[in-house]
Amino acid sequence: MSGETEPRTILINAIGSEPGLHFRALQRKTGMAIGQLEYHLYKLEREEEIVIRKDGRYKRYFLSSSPDNAGKMLGYHLRNRINREILLYLLRNGEMSFESLNKKIKDKQKLEDAIKSLITDNILVRERDACYIRNPVSIKEYIKRSKKSFMEELTDSLIDLLDEE
Repeated sequence: MSGETEPRTILINAIGSEPGLHFRALQRKTGMAIGQLEYHLYKLEREEEIVIRKDGRYKRYFLSSSPDNAGKMLGYHLRNRINREILLYLLRNGEMSFESLNKKIKDKQKLEDAIKSLITDNILVRERDACYIRNPVSIKEYIKRSKKSFMEELTDSLIDLLDEE
């Protein structure tokens, strides 16, 4: 294996083990320098080995060839603050009305967009005015598997907040 392929293999393994990681989390996980990471992510995207999905100010990285599309989608949605809040409310409460969710999440447009996205990706079901999670067990398993990266993301958010001051 050449020195050039090794970092890409490391990245593919990191993204495959935790779909939806963002740049800083990948940097921490792989230990690569910023320039090296940017270069190899760029090459992997051009070679269609990875797919990038934007999530607010973050870019989330997924493997193109991953057979686990449900895992990709869960990673994306659980790393998005509003989508994660919706899913956590529904995990705790089971089925909830749109009105109840609306009381929890104040931004009506973001709530509606998040629910549409979760339905499109087959994670939520909306019947009349009620929403529920299609497969709550898979979400719980994904959270357990990924809790370390979620804690790292929380740390990143706190650092970003402090940097803005």
